[in-house]
Amino acid sequence: MTGNAGEVDLAEFDAASLTRKGCGVPRVRLELTDDQRVKLDAAMAAAHISSGQIERVVKTWGHQLSNQVVLRHRTGRCSDRKSVV
Repeated sequence: MTGNAGEVDLAEFDAASLTRKGCGVPRVRLELTDDQRVKLDAAMAAAHISSGQIERVVKTWGHQLSNQVVLRHRTGRCSDRKSVV
C-alpha cells in the first residue's frame, strides 16, 4: 500500500456510502398514527421544542429520526426541500 488513493482499492468505502435518498421526516411521518403525526407537526413548528426532544419522543414511538435530520428539516436544509413541514 502506498498511500496514494489512486493505487488503493477503495471499493469497501464506496460500498459503505449512504443509499437512502431524501429527507427522513416525511418517511417517518408516513409510519406514524394520526395522533402522533399531529403531535410531530406541532412540535416541529414549536420553537421552544428542540430537535433533540423530537428525536427522543419519536424514538419512544418506535421510530428512528436523528436530531440532525430534524434540525435540517426544520431549517429547510434537508435533502428533500419540497417536503419541509
